[in-house]
Amino acid sequence: MSKMHSPLPEILWCGSNKRAGQDGWGFPCQISRTIQDECAGMSFVHLFGGKADFGTRLDIDASVRPDVIGDAWLPPFAKDSFDCVVLDPPYIGEYRAMSNDRLRYLFRAAAWIARKRVVWFHTCWVESPARCVRGKSWLVRVGRHCQVRCLQFFEVSAERKLPPVTHFASGPGIKYNHWLAGQMPLNFPP
Repeated sequence: MSKMHSPLPEILWCGSNKRAGQDGWGFPCQISRTIQDECAGMSFVHLFGGKADFGTRLDIDASVRPDVIGDAWLPPFAKDSFDCVVLDPPYIGEYRAMSNDRLRYLFRAAAWIARKRVVWFHTCWVESPARCVRGKSWLVRVGRHCQVRCLQFFEVSAERKLPPVTHFASGPGIKYNHWLAGQMPLNFPP
């Protein structure tokens, strides 16, 4: 992939999300449509996607009935498993602020399983993590009285791809260090 300048972000104005007050999550229809249009014909996995309405849904919370129960920090998929990986982590609790370590670990895991693209939707703007190159991007108004979101598309280069981390220094993935070192089994809920 040649070194190119990323285009400036555009503005995407979404109407108020009527579903948001019911279950606490849901892509505004303009976001869902933009992702699907920009990635037409691609296979998808959502790494925080128990309630997503397209693609393969991975979530650590079994109560949302995902296609795959697993953790976004250590997804159970092989290299290049999907064309496009969607990252839409929660905007509350430990996910509200994303440190450099958290972003690096998360994007390395996502880019490893993505053949072509990683899509980021969050309140935090990200600049080309894990050797991914930012392509199209939008600053998004999702409703009245809300934080602006960022919808960013990152291209993944097969030649520059980094393998997943083998040791976490901080963040949610730190709980997997003993498992990664072969010292104990994973402890997922039933």
